[in-house]
Amino acid sequence: MKELELKIETHDGQLTALFEAINQLLTPSEAPKRKIGFEVKEKSVKYAAK
Repeated sequence: MKELELKIETHDGQLTALFEAINQLLTPSEAPKRKIGFEVKEKSVKYAAK
């Protein structure tokens, strides 16, 4: 009976850890999102049409 009781206790701990890990994956992260693409750092050239 003691062996069964110990086995159940270890399973409870493992299930608790599993649910905590799942909850961490389901919560959205607070990291700022990066922009996609690139920036041109050259001065813009004005073209004149005549």
